[in-house]
This record gives sequence, C-alpha cells and structure tokens, in this order.
Amino acid sequence: MEIMGVSFIVPIHNEERTLGLVLNSIEKQNVKKIIIVLDRCTDGSEKIARLYKKKNKNIEIYKISKHKNNINFYAETVNYGVSKIDNKYLCIVDADTFLEKKYIEKLIPHLKGNVVSVSGTLIPIHKKFFQYRETIRGTGRLILKKLWDEIGGYQDVYSCDTLLDLEILKRGLRSDIISEATQYDLRKYTVKNLILQAIRFGKGRKHLGQSLFFLLGHGLYTIIHNPFGVVILIGNIVGYFSTDRKMSREKMSRYEILRLKEIRKNILSKILYN
Repeated sequence: MEIMGVSFIVPIHNEERTLGLVLNSIEKQNVKKIIIVLDRCTDGSEKIARLYKKKNKNIEIYKISKHKNNINFYAETVNYGVSKIDNKYLCIVDADTFLEKKYIEKLIPHLKGNVVSVSGTLIPIHKKFFQYRETIRGTGRLILKKLWDEIGGYQDVYSCDTLLDLEILKRGLRSDIISEATQYDLRKYTVKNLILQAIRFGKGRKHLGQSLFFLLGHGLYTIIHNPFGVVILIGNIVGYFSTDRKMSREKMSRYEILRLKEIRKNILSKILYN
C-alpha cells in the first residue's frame, strides 16, 4: 500500500559505501517521491543514485556545486531538497541511515495533537554502545512540511536540527522519539571521528546558547553511558570555547529543562529494567 503525502529528502556527500543500502530501505517504505540532492560528490555516489533512478520513477536527482552557507553545508543541501516538494509531510534521511520496514507507517499515527515531528530510535549498527534512545536526531525525522516552511527550515549553525526543535518548543509543540520505529546508523566510528563530531557538537551548543553547566552535566551523563564519554566531553568543551555564541538563552533554557526530564526518565527506566 502506497503511503500518500510523504516525500523523502536524501542529502548525499560521498556516501557510496552505504548509499545503496539506504536507498533500498527507503524504496521499501512505499512513499511516492524521493528527492536525492548530490552535494559536491567526488566518489561513486552519483552513479549509484542514477542507477536507482532508472528503476524507480519516483526518484528525482538534483546537484549542488556551490554553497551560500558559511557554517553548515548540510543544512543548505537539505533545504534545497525540501524546496522541491509540496507534500504534507517530509522525511529527512541521511545517506548512512538504514530504515526498518514500515518505518514511516509506524511514525505517521503519532503525528497528532501537538506532536508535529517524530523520529524512530537510532541504533549505531557497528557500535551498539553508542546507542542513545532519549533524544531525537536529524536523520529519520518525519515532520509537517507546513511547519518546516513556517520555521524556515534548517539554519546556518552547527546544530541545525536542535535549533529546529527549539523553534518547535517555542510554539508549544513537540518532537518525539517513537520507540517502536527503528533506524540504523551505518557509519563506522573511529576515535578520530568521535573527537571531530564532539567538537562540532560543542560549537553547536555554544551557537544555540547552551550553558556550560548543562554541557558539563550532560557530559557526565555521557561518561556513564559511553566508554568514550571522556573523549566526547573533552571534544565538547574544546568546541564550546572555540566559537562565539549566536543565539539567546531564552530558547535553549526551555530545551535544557526538557532534556533534563528526558535524561531523568531514561536513567529511571534503566534502573527499573535492571
């Protein structure tokens, strides 16, 4: 059965290793439109994308060779893809994220009331101890297109997905993780990648006005849950002090309160489960 009113946006930058698996998982969602945006690809990603387009008339391919954004090229690539759709819902899927069967079908019923953005649980397939269940991520997000346009999509900051959630909170609305829907992170993590990612996250938190107190507190929580928690915390701190703050504290303080509630809930569930 075809799911009406949903379009996929797939931003791609040199993802030939995982792209085929990801597109296979997207095609099985029975959604009518799939927008692929090739961002300055120099590997075999374009060739793979065009092979899939030959077999699937619902795939559209666009290319970006130059960016206007100064900080986050990914945000601009996603926004460009979204500009090509006019459906009720959009789902952003990174080219290293594999969706389980009926992923979208499991998410759609939860978009009701003040819940306007949902995402499935993200599980790193290579390193299961990197799994975090309590917070939404950018990839695999299903969101109302009208709301996306109202907010203005992703902004040119490091943590553009978090800023989107702040704007959702500002409107008295919610983004939820749906535990029965699962997506898999296909990236192979290395310590170097973790450090670079942690530095970016630190910059993003400073950009959005997050307090140093919250960053350190969340870092301690990460240490408990992740064997590389100390490395991640140090990277966060380096990133935090290597950039200027861009946003006010007003939006971020609401987010910090929500995240503390989520973390407390997550810890309690682990205690009860164990």
